[in-house]
Amino acid sequence: MASALAARAGVDAGFAAALDAWHRQAQQVVMSTGAGDVSASVSGGSQGTVVTTRDVTGGLHFGTPASPPAPPQQPGESGTSDV
Repeated sequence: MASALAARAGVDAGFAAALDAWHRQAQQVVMSTGAGDVSASVSGGSQGTVVTTRDVTGGLHFGTPASPPAPPQQPGESGTSDV
């Protein structure tokens, strides 16, 4: 890819200028966000979904949270009415 881009830039001054501008912009992004390395460690179990990511544009959606379980019934409660 680098060879193809260099060859095209060598014969097309407009492409060379656009490629140079893109390269400068990309260097600025790397300087402000880092090179891209991501490292994560999860231990001791998890309490739900674990996501490892970097540079998210927009949101992350995993659906509607589940309803909590119904509380346990106390002795003598049937959960129905005797009327």
